[in-house]
Amino acid sequence: MADEAGVLKRVKNILKAHDKCIALRITAPIGLPDFVACVGGRFMAIEVKDDKNGSYGLTAAQKKRLNKFVEIGAIGACVDRNNITCLYAMLSSVVADPSVKITHWGYTPDVAKGADNEAGASRTVTKPPCGFSG
Repeated sequence: MADEAGVLKRVKNILKAHDKCIALRITAPIGLPDFVACVGGRFMAIEVKDDKNGSYGLTAAQKKRLNKFVEIGAIGACVDRNNITCLYAMLSSVVADPSVKITHWGYTPDVAKGADNEAGASRTVTKPPCGFSG
C-alpha cells in the first residue's frame, strides 16, 4: 500500500478483527488521532501515517495530543506500513494483561523542550517492529 488511506483501512480491519476492541474513526479537528479505541479496558489513541514521507512523520500537534492522552493513562500509538503487522499482537498483549507497561508505541514522545518532553521522558517507550514491553 502506497498511501495513508490504505494504511488506515488495514488498521481499521485489524481493530475490527480483535474481539476485545472497539474503535472509532476520527475525521475532524487537526491534531486529533485517526482512531480512538478501547482495548481490553485500556483507552488508546492511534495516529496512522504512510511512511513514504519518513517514518513516524507525526506533526508537533499530533505528538502533543498523543502525549496528552498518555498523561491521563491511555496508550498513544503511531501505526504505519512498517509496524502495522505488529498491531494485532500489541492489542492482544494489552488484553492479556491490562497493566502491561505500554504508553507510547511506534513513536518517541519528545516533541520539544519543556513540560511535554519532561513528562514523556520517564514513560515506557516502545519501538517497532513488534517492540513493546510487557
